[in-house]
Amino acid sequence: MDVNEVTVNAYQACVQAGLCSAEHVRESSPDGVEFTATSTCNYGTGRGNHPMNCVEWGQAGAYCEAQGKRLPTEDEWEWAARGGPRGASYPWGNIEPEFQLCWSGITRLTGTCIVGSHSSGDTPNGIHDLAGNVSEWTSTRATASGAARVIRGGAWIGNDPGRAKASYAVAHVPANRSSVLGFRCVR
Repeated sequence: MDVNEVTVNAYQACVQAGLCSAEHVRESSPDGVEFTATSTCNYGTGRGNHPMNCVEWGQAGAYCEAQGKRLPTEDEWEWAARGGPRGASYPWGNIEPEFQLCWSGITRLTGTCIVGSHSSGDTPNGIHDLAGNVSEWTSTRATASGAARVIRGGAWIGNDPGRAKASYAVAHVPANRSSVLGFRCVR
């Protein structure tokens, strides 16, 4: 598993190479039909070392494929977030979050943090930001017959410790794009 979420700089290099799409990367959309320009989307804002957000599931998968990788499965993601065989509740251990994340539960943020800037929230294997920066796309379908994909990890906008747990999961339609949603790849 990549130790970092995909950054804006990395995604922009893929776009410049003609391997990734920049379509709607500065807009949010819950359904891929109606789009709203959002200042918290990181692409093209000078936040190159922040996580790439506001991409839908297909764009995330295409980026990983261009790197010779893929999106992680839900189980792979959770295994990494639990610290592998350690089986912790949070990436850093079993104590509830304080300042390990891109949110403190005290101060409201207005966007993502620099990737890897909260090292006290890392897993024992040095994987950054599995909680608290952006939630992340996985390759896993939410139901066997549905199109929705499982999203893992809590995001910068939250302050609910339960959303930082390794077990936290929700489902979104693949066309969803949001400033709280990004991705990382595995090989």
